Amino acid sequence: PAPARWGGGRSGVAVRILQQQGFAVAGAVVRLTDADDTVQAAKDAAKDLGIECVTLNASELASQLAEEALPGDLRFPALLAAADRLGIQYIATGHHARVETDADGVSHLLPAADAASDESAALAALPQETLAPGTPPLLR
Repeated sequence: PAPARWGGGRSGVAVRILQQQGFAVAGAVVRLTDADDTVQAAKDAAKDLGIECVTLNASELASQLAEEALPGDLRFPALLAAADRLGIQYIATGHHARVETDADGVSHLLPAADAASDESAALAALPQETLAPGTPPLLR
């Protein structure tokens, strides 16, 4: 999996958890503008964690998704599309939320155990089929 965004320590924690679970991990950052300093911060964090960091260009992702006529918030669809092109099976978001799978194999997005830090609303619009069980929340 690739942490989908570099949110400070949470992304580093997500990387370590996934590595401990046996995943090969890479990082990804979306460049929003030419002056986006997030890219260098992500590359530095990835280097400190000993992982590769891929830079994705937001304008290219948006134009590719516009051609596919995907509605709504394009951030996660853009990351999922890029992951497919790069052969990445899962994306770890680092958001404070839970994904649990019921007896029928259906994954459900649930609030974080700590309600004060819950960020499940940021992932709520994702289709059920993109959710994968795991900690941190994983997207397929």
